[in-house]
Amino acid sequence: METVVIGLRRQTSVIAALIMREIRLRNSRYAFAYLFDLFELLGMIIVMSSLRVFVGSSPMLGDSEILFIASGLIPISLFRTVSTKSAAGVSQSRGGKALPGVSLLDSAIAKSCVELFNYTVLAILLLTVLWVFDVSMFAVPYDMAPLLECWSVLYLFGLGVGLINSVIIPHFPLWNIFWGVLTRGQILLGAVYNVPEYMQPYIRNIIVWNPIAHLVALFRTGIFPGYPGHFIDIGYATLCAAVTFVVGLAVQRTARRRLASI
Repeated sequence: METVVIGLRRQTSVIAALIMREIRLRNSRYAFAYLFDLFELLGMIIVMSSLRVFVGSSPMLGDSEILFIASGLIPISLFRTVSTKSAAGVSQSRGGKALPGVSLLDSAIAKSCVELFNYTVLAILLLTVLWVFDVSMFAVPYDMAPLLECWSVLYLFGLGVGLINSVIIPHFPLWNIFWGVLTRGQILLGAVYNVPEYMQPYIRNIIVWNPIAHLVALFRTGIFPGYPGHFIDIGYATLCAAVTFVVGLAVQRTARRRLASI
């Protein structure tokens, strides 16, 4: 038992050091990284909102099309970024490029933690901008509990997917491109444009199998009072995230020696 505790303390210290190193590198190389990320996300939201306004759509909920789209795009972007960067953390530590005493898993966890922190700051900045410019009266979340729950499950899910992808991509490089296309498709499959309860039943019966759609809806319950939450099954989304994470740990552990030599 004592050996396990010592091992956990050591790994925690290694990951904490990697996180601080990654944050310093990011800030030294990209002094205005947060602003660039904010403008990129805000640009996507404005374009998507403009398309809906152009076709004559009104906000599904709330008083702002921009906030409604943002509340769907923010969680999907977090999932996509964590899954991509955690896989990149493994890739950047392969082939003798890892620091002494640092495993591929340590690199993936550290990278994903940094992205979790970055996207938390980014989400706060975005909602603050919408509030300061009076874009919507709902820009300040009224219930933080579902937001934190959504954030936690999304992180676990994204890290698990990233670990799985880190094993697949070295053997099938085209998978990286395919995965990028698939995650962008979450904009449609994740019900960013719509409220699942207001969809046609045959469409809702398809989307209900997508755990990300449940997490998008959960995120919105913390933004919009009275959001219809009958669609949400957080147990299903959490189970999918947990299974994916365990599978990711298993395949990464099985393939770590092979990955380290590629």
